[in-house]
Amino acid sequence: MYRLANSDDPRSVYGAAPGTGEVQIWSPDGSAGFVNSTIVHWLCSLHLVGTWLTSSTVIDRWDEDGQAEEQALAELADLLERIRELDPPAFGDGDHRTHFWPGVLDRWLY
Repeated sequence: MYRLANSDDPRSVYGAAPGTGEVQIWSPDGSAGFVNSTIVHWLCSLHLVGTWLTSSTVIDRWDEDGQAEEQALAELADLLERIRELDPPAFGDGDHRTHFWPGVLDRWLY
């Protein structure tokens, strides 16, 4: 595994699989979870998330009222759709328990 970045959780690390370039997140117990098909897809996904985070008008106040929360959820759904279009395997079947991006974005507000 080629280390790409540490996660917020110091027990996990992002890396690329030798030979394929598939980006995975590794845990200390040796288990790995799929993140993106390639490093390029991973970087593009990170760029989409960063761009959304810096341009969202609602993310810093999503819990003010129901309308703000609905707008934030709609923005997150749109972001997830953009990642799905970029790298369909990263979205998979949309199950947040088995696919990284649905899991992160579905739980962003909570």
